Amino acid sequence: GGSAIVDTGAVNISTLGANLTLNANETIGSLTGVTGSTVTLNSNTLTTGDASNTAYAGSIGGTGGLTKQGVGTFTLSGANGYTGTTTVNAGTLIYGVNNALSTGGLTVNTTGTVNVGTFIDTVGSVIIDGGTISGSTGVLSSTANFDGRSGTVSAIFGGSTGLDKSTSGSLTLSGANTYTGATTINAGTLFVNGSLAAASLVTVNSTGTLAGTGTINGDVNVFSGEVAPGTTGASTLTVNGNFSLNSSATLMFDLVGNDMTVGGGINDLINGIANLTLDGQINITGIGSFLGATFGDTWRIFNYAGTLSNNGMGIGAAPTLSPGYSWVIDTSTVGQVNLMSIPEPSLLSFLAVIGVVSAALFLVRRRNRLALAANG
Repeated sequence: GGSAIVDTGAVNISTLGANLTLNANETIGSLTGVTGSTVTLNSNTLTTGDASNTAYAGSIGGTGGLTKQGVGTFTLSGANGYTGTTTVNAGTLIYGVNNALSTGGLTVNTTGTVNVGTFIDTVGSVIIDGGTISGSTGVLSSTANFDGRSGTVSAIFGGSTGLDKSTSGSLTLSGANTYTGATTINAGTLFVNGSLAAASLVTVNSTGTLAGTGTINGDVNVFSGEVAPGTTGASTLTVNGNFSLNSSATLMFDLVGNDMTVGGGINDLINGIANLTLDGQINITGIGSFLGATFGDTWRIFNYAGTLSNNGMGIGAAPTLSPGYSWVIDTSTVGQVNLMSIPEPSLLSFLAVIGVVSAALFLVRRRNRLALAANG
């Protein structure tokens, strides 16, 4: 850091009206201060944090930024006006007041955490790259689209902008998100374990995957990506809007061979759909053996309440059935799409022959019984 203060030094601005002014980038061990004290960044960056837990109740201003390092916590409980980027590299940055970060950007890296708690804030941008943004009823909004690279978010993302998932890695949203812009998944996996607002159109492209156990209240369009309900096992993903699969879309489902329970954490299911457009391909990971499946055994894939536009869904990888049986997509029941086990044509022909022979034998035996009775 800068040379004005030792990099491990503890800075305490303990007097009302006292000020710390940065004339260069500076690193300190910790920062504390009373209400009415100020830090002037100018265009510089203040890096603070060690293993201690500290709080600053004053105001930080300037066009520079703030970087949190160290495993300890740092609470901002004053109304800050600085407009530079807040970067959390380690430890936890805690909100102690609404709008703690003013209009600057926020970046949360791998071992960093931001705890919004019950507070609200609108920042210039949010990048989460391996870290955590936690909270209960707190709402974090951004004037630019949320850049969700990887990490976990239990706070509520709000505002009128959207969320972009454009890098590899997994991002988990477990809060009741209220942002109304589009959710676009171009790469990596977005786990929706909480909920998304009805106004947020979800689009899955290229190498992107939509997964999770939560509720999507808007429409979902899957172009060339994947949808995989659940997190680590079979689960139900709820979509309360229209669900549309393109010809290049792929479903990834976990199904149990000896249990045809609809959803319930036993088998994967996409539930609650309004209008469904069926296309693309489904790949099935079998849990247990499917060799006992017989004619007409079904595993539910979708429940829908509106109309079905059936463009034909292919079956890719699938569990092995008994010889003579194969998988089909069954849409004959309104409101349902099922995966069904049926006999292959050769087996049907064999069964038909067996049926004819059995009927003939039955008639011969019946005629013989009648003749014996007549001859009495």
